Amino acid sequence: MPGVRGRRLIDIAFLLYRRDRAQRVLLGATLVQAFGTGLFLTGGALYFTQVVGLSATQVGAGFGVSAVVSLVISLPAGRMIDRLDARWMYPAQLVLGALASAAMLVVHSFLAYLAVSTVTGVVAGVGKAIRPVMIRSLSGDELVEMRSAMAACTNLGISLGSLAGAVALQFSGSLPFHLLIVGNATGYGIAALSCTRLPHVAFAPGTGARLRQRLALADSSFTAVTVVNAIYSLHFSVFTFALPLWIVEHTDAPHWMTGAGLIVNSVLMVILQAPVGRRVRTLADARTALALVAVATFAGLAVFGLSSGAGTLAAAVLIMTSVLLLTAAEVLQTSAGLEFSFGMAPEGRQGEYSALFFLGQSAMQAVAPTVIGAVAFTYGSAGWLALGACYLVLAPGVHVLLRRIEKRKGQDPAACVAPQAVTAGR
Repeated sequence: MPGVRGRRLIDIAFLLYRRDRAQRVLLGATLVQAFGTGLFLTGGALYFTQVVGLSATQVGAGFGVSAVVSLVISLPAGRMIDRLDARWMYPAQLVLGALASAAMLVVHSFLAYLAVSTVTGVVAGVGKAIRPVMIRSLSGDELVEMRSAMAACTNLGISLGSLAGAVALQFSGSLPFHLLIVGNATGYGIAALSCTRLPHVAFAPGTGARLRQRLALADSSFTAVTVVNAIYSLHFSVFTFALPLWIVEHTDAPHWMTGAGLIVNSVLMVILQAPVGRRVRTLADARTALALVAVATFAGLAVFGLSSGAGTLAAAVLIMTSVLLLTAAEVLQTSAGLEFSFGMAPEGRQGEYSALFFLGQSAMQAVAPTVIGAVAFTYGSAGWLALGACYLVLAPGVHVLLRRIEKRKGQDPAACVAPQAVTAGR
């Protein structure tokens, strides 16, 4: 299959082969910033407990504050971004991220930690709203390819950053932790500097009138899709919350399966996101993708539950099979979500609509650990099977709902006109 292999290599190396300089700059900035995020994700929590001296409860409280601030600020930030020039707001958001990351080096108390966590929540909330605006404005007639490439660059950057962070943490002392924090701040800073080279984003005439229309929350079709997408994003919490705890506490699988599972997930996301995302171009494609997500999620959760009580080798095989199935669900759900969030956003409203869309997904990630703990960790294999079966039960109703929304929207081209980038200075 040399043709397929070559196509995937081009997908992964999308950054290097873009003909448009603005797209290349945005993808490069995304890759660098994601690398810094990967560094922080690897050792951020440990830095605050082992170096700063905070308790695990205090660190968890800070993460919670950051998440809540991100949720609260994302919608108003989206409306503001739709009114202003995103070309300058994006570097400003990245500069704020760099400052917040650097400030972690001088945190010595719980109150200071909460203050920094609040700022990082603002950075995350604004970022969720502004990145889709930049993607849409700079993609031209390659929106599907560009948004898939952004997702691939994000996954690749976080994976490489996590790997580098894991290597750094093999050394003792506080220096490796400080280097991770500095690396995260540097990633933000380089990305901000790169984005100053982006062209001005000028919205089409009539945008101002559209911005005075009702809130995105009042769009019942989009709100319904947001809720459906949130429900179908359970796999995120399985990888970040359930996988390590289940392997260590409920199976006889080797503990290194936790890292192996996350690495396999990350690598497959990088390889598959662009080619799969390129095939989800319409709301009908997204509807079909979600139907497959339901099946893959059911199978993945059911197999995951079976690993409890199995022998060491059998448990390892079952866990890796579950990782593959849930990764397939993640790739398909991400592709469908990108089509929903971009394809249903009216002209000049991308920031607000994207903020609402990711607000739903973030809310799911906030409640999912509690649901998983109450059902799967309490009832074991039967709990995992019950969670997976919920998706099969919901699938027919979701299919009908999305089909009605698709007919109502009618893929109206006027609702999907992107703001245009002024490239005279390119």
